[in-house]
Amino acid sequence: MPNAPARDTPFTPRLSASDAKREAIYNAAQEIIDKEAAARDAKIARLREARMKQEAEQSSAPRKAASHRATAAGAAA
Repeated sequence: MPNAPARDTPFTPRLSASDAKREAIYNAAQEIIDKEAAARDAKIARLREARMKQEAEQSSAPRKAASHRATAAGAAA
């Protein structure tokens, strides 16, 4: 490992131009991925909360009994 930096040096070696560009692209991509993941998690939480609220409203609302016509029409068919 002749190219490995010495651990006891007080400075870090300078990155080559290609390594610096690669690292900049990687950091930009990671930032985009992290933002998308945060937005996705927020959307999932928002939708889950809306679904729970809707299910709670449906379970607390009394169910309407089927009308006589609706059941008679279904039996005649």
